[in-house]
Amino acid sequence: LLLLLPLVLGITGENFLTYGEFFPRAYLEATGAKSLLPYSGGPGFSYPLFFGVLSVLFSFGKGLLFYTPGLLTAFCRGIFSSKREGRFLLVGGLYLTGLILVFSRWWCWTGESFWGPRFYLFASLWAPVGLTALWPTLSQQFRRLFFWLGASALSIWVGLQGVLYGLDFLEDCFQQGQAVDFMCFYVPEYSPLWRVFIVWPTPQGRKVAYLCFFFLVFVAVLGRPAAQAGRLAFAWLCQEAKRLLRLQEWKL
Repeated sequence: LLLLLPLVLGITGENFLTYGEFFPRAYLEATGAKSLLPYSGGPGFSYPLFFGVLSVLFSFGKGLLFYTPGLLTAFCRGIFSSKREGRFLLVGGLYLTGLILVFSRWWCWTGESFWGPRFYLFASLWAPVGLTALWPTLSQQFRRLFFWLGASALSIWVGLQGVLYGLDFLEDCFQQGQAVDFMCFYVPEYSPLWRVFIVWPTPQGRKVAYLCFFFLVFVAVLGRPAAQAGRLAFAWLCQEAKRLLRLQEWKL
């Protein structure tokens, strides 16, 4: 309980340095513009928690499960009992859950025109640690290996898109203020992660070097696990084919 005292002092002190008051009304009472979204334009922390949590986790443009898919390792058995990472994952998971529950109720839960879910940057630390803790068990379970490959590939894709394009090609969402900005939060075609498949930009200059770098990262990180997954998938297909076809029972 004594830890709560420096926590409160830190929060109120930071508020005073930033806003000039210990309980900033400019932050708590601020409102956004009214749009087609039914709960837009409300003050402070007035957004319904249920819809806020759904949006924070699953929205195409701001959802944590798209930007930090490694968070799903929280549902893998034994992930919190790992020797090196377990305590960080447990305590950090509680902290991240608190962030989600608090900011999901703020009218600006999206962080607006910013790359990804910026209020939950801690998730960018938690998710790769979760994938690291899952690594030693990949050879034991077929499904975990494929999940690890998918989550790691998507994580690298997020980094690639953030470095190459960021919020490029999303002017349609923000040129009218907050009236239609929800398109970049909910519509897949306007998500910063998938917009490149609509506009198909040609990388030029320094972006070519970034693209080459991330390609090498893809190969270095995913090469061996992908080869192992391919061998396991082929062996499984051969086994299932033998079981289904039962060639020994065929008669000419």
